[in-house]
Amino acid sequence: MRLLVWCSVLFLAAVSGVPDAGAQSSAGWRTCRTAPTKSCIFTEAVQRARDDAPSRDLPRYGVWESSLYVRLSEIAEAKKDRALFAEAKRLVDSRKVLQSARDKAMGTIAEAEARAGFADDAARTIEGIPDPGPAPATVAVALFRAGQAAEARRVIERTESASARTWAWIRLARATRDPAWLSRATETLRNIEDAYEHSSQSRHLAVAQADLGLADHALRTIRDIGMRAYEALALTEIATLTGNSDHLARAKRRATGLSGSPLDVDVWRSIVRTEIAFGRLNDALRTLRRSELEAQAGTLADDAGELAAAYWIKEGPKKAEAVLNEVLTGYAERFWGAARYALAIGLADAGRFDSALLMAFINDEANVDWALAHIAVKQAQVHAFADALDTADKIKDPGARSPALAKVAAMLPD
Repeated sequence: MRLLVWCSVLFLAAVSGVPDAGAQSSAGWRTCRTAPTKSCIFTEAVQRARDDAPSRDLPRYGVWESSLYVRLSEIAEAKKDRALFAEAKRLVDSRKVLQSARDKAMGTIAEAEARAGFADDAARTIEGIPDPGPAPATVAVALFRAGQAAEARRVIERTESASARTWAWIRLARATRDPAWLSRATETLRNIEDAYEHSSQSRHLAVAQADLGLADHALRTIRDIGMRAYEALALTEIATLTGNSDHLARAKRRATGLSGSPLDVDVWRSIVRTEIAFGRLNDALRTLRRSELEAQAGTLADDAGELAAAYWIKEGPKKAEAVLNEVLTGYAERFWGAARYALAIGLADAGRFDSALLMAFINDEANVDWALAHIAVKQAQVHAFADALDTADKIKDPGARSPALAKVAAMLPD
């Protein structure tokens, strides 16, 4: 009964013996909590993002400072605030980092700008960056939706990486529901020389073809991949997308014998998640007990937690406890913490907020704040704003707390 015992004892300790992060906050925040508005919650989110820095003398100050642009970008996205985006970009430019790290950071900011509706700004942010990662896809979709189809094409065409271009055409096709863009993806795919990256993008192409009703094209693309792991991954994604269990059966046949690389483990994890999505929980448990996954304890814990959440919702907490005991007995406590985190996320996604909070508070310190942030956002999505703010007030890590507050604020009625 270790899960349920810890649940009772540590939850009581967490909610009664640990002061809220908000208890240390300003008088303005205490007033805001009495009558919350978008404006005052956004003000708190921005202020805490800047003010919750550890001492410059502590090693973790560098980590806080290096990720400040991420927190500001998340808040800027929720608040739709150009000034905060500009501040995030200035922070990136002011730090002495490798060019690759700067490019990645600017790509992250550009994606947030695009999601916030600032598609033109996002296009300028990644202009001239050799490898902005997946950002061109997000930016191009935002431009197209803003009625700037020609500019969307230009953003993709001037992207140097053939892999990023292929992904962008695929994303654009799925976002617009126009299979014509897939022909551009197919053309660009031929320019990818790395065999693994070629197979990876072929997998995404096949899924897009299936999504747009081109089932025969999808199956031909899968047959041409030539790497069983990516074939199986494509099949599991298509199975989840279409609800067709025949694709899942084919994926399991293609995965048989795969056991060596992290990619092979990803295949079996994808199968577990698809079986959970299909409601085949006992099949997922058997898959999770395969020796290929037992060798990867960290990923095993994540999937065990997700499966336990599905069992909890279907059969109750005792069954969830039994599943975790069956899968994780003998593993170090840190793996139990990761599993409980995944369990909390799964329960929150299902709207089981009280149960999710129980699990969140018995996580290890590294996970609890991120679980609480996820729960707060989910509570806000169902308009339980008072509960969401109560949950957010218990978050200590500014990297989790400030963006969570901003996301809650964005969902408040005007």
